[in-house]
Amino acid sequence: MKQHNAMQSLKMVISMLISCQTIIGCAFFVTGAVVGAGAYTYVNGELKRSYQAAYEQTVQASLSAMKEMNIEVISIEKQGLTTTIEGNINGKPVVTRISRMDVNISEVAVRSGYVGVWDKNFSTAVHEKIALHL
Repeated sequence: MKQHNAMQSLKMVISMLISCQTIIGCAFFVTGAVVGAGAYTYVNGELKRSYQAAYEQTVQASLSAMKEMNIEVISIEKQGLTTTIEGNINGKPVVTRISRMDVNISEVAVRSGYVGVWDKNFSTAVHEKIALHL
């Protein structure tokens, strides 16, 4: 009888350890996603950042940010789960592309200026305004 209880206890401990490991692993994954959400990547004049916000909410925040910054919206094109907003400020083109990555994660790519003369600082300012509207 003692041996049977010992085996049940051992199985229960092993099960709890596996569950804990899974939960801790998931917690690290979620934490990593949250930390990664604030990081920028800059490639070929395009400044990208992920936001913990629904896709439509991020599109509206982008439009509000552009309006607040006096960026004239020239066109809005939606293809599937990606919206591209083309704008202009003082003759400088500004393109904002919003893509749904997950239910509550959206990626925003901002490109401002002309080929070879990208304006990373202005793109950063656009991202900061978008973040304020989220």
